[in-house]
Amino acid sequence: MKAAGDASAQYMLDHSGDCPRGIDELISQKYLDPSNAKDPWGTALLFRCPGNCDGSRADVSSAGPDRHEGTPDDIKYWELEAPDSPPAPACR
Repeated sequence: MKAAGDASAQYMLDHSGDCPRGIDELISQKYLDPSNAKDPWGTALLFRCPGNCDGSRADVSSAGPDRHEGTPDDIKYWELEAPDSPPAPACR
C-alpha cells in the first residue's frame, strides 16, 4: 500500500495536483510496479482520488485477509501513516 500511496503522491506532484484515474493509470504511466497493485492476499488495492481520509492525497486501502471491504480487518494506508491521528469524519 505504501508504494501505491507514494506513486499517487508523485503522480499528483508531476500533474499539477490532478489525480490519477486509478491504480491502472499509475501502472501504465510507470509510477507503480504491477506487483504493488495487490494486497498480500492477492486482492486489488482499493483506491480513491481525491481521497476523503488522507488529506490531499489518494485513499489507498486493502480489504484485508477476509477480502471483504468494510469489515474490521480492512487495512487503511492513512491509518498506518498516522496511527494516533483521529480519522476524518468521512473515514470513521
